[in-house]
Amino acid sequence: MLFSQKKTGKMTIPPAFFKALIPDNNLMGNFFLTTAKLVSLATKDFLLSILPIPSQINESTWLPAKKILLTEKWSSPQWEVGKPITRIIKIEAYGLRTDQLPDLSIQKLPGMNLYVDPPKRSNRILNNMIIGVLEKKITYIPNQAKKWIIPAIKLNWWEISTHKKKISQLNELSIIATGTIYSFNHSNEKLLTLPLRQLSKSFIKTKTKKDEKLSKFFVFLCLGIVVFVCILIGIIWLLRLTKSTKKIY
Repeated sequence: MLFSQKKTGKMTIPPAFFKALIPDNNLMGNFFLTTAKLVSLATKDFLLSILPIPSQINESTWLPAKKILLTEKWSSPQWEVGKPITRIIKIEAYGLRTDQLPDLSIQKLPGMNLYVDPPKRSNRILNNMIIGVLEKKITYIPNQAKKWIIPAIKLNWWEISTHKKKISQLNELSIIATGTIYSFNHSNEKLLTLPLRQLSKSFIKTKTKKDEKLSKFFVFLCLGIVVFVCILIGIIWLLRLTKSTKKIY
């Protein structure tokens, strides 16, 4: 049974009662004359003292727990331009349900594409203690070859055993994205390296020029076919006209 108290003060948990019938074997061992005896058991009242939230703690960030673990896992240590890197951040809160855990805020980075999945929440029980778990998946895709600083992530919480404020933290990470994106320049046939945005613009321009050349080619081809057909029809007409003239004379 799980209790979650939202008011300060005293709280009394009433006793739990248990009743059962057990066989009574005190009748000279006669198998056919066994009877049952009613047994009643009960626990004692349990008194709890609900303490208020400390004045120095913001109520919106109040997170009392026995222990909180904040960990992360990266799919690869090698960063390359255009290559997705996956990061999974995990919160394990001892003594809290998963719905009590705050969602993590992920800071955006200029020039870096970020895709954040909705958090996955679950609960488990260990040694009669509930453990709330939150997992968040983030995908990073750098589009520039440069040095990046991924900011630290901090989670403030309150340790109930020592009555002290604690901070679980993932330290900032310095990474370097390497690699280039290649484009072929048809004018001088040299291999050039371009940033992603410049490459996309160059590709669009090249594609447009190709489309224009193809359209002109098809126009001239159609005109040539029309002229050829007209000349062929004219020759056939002249041949027939010549034959008909000879027959008259």
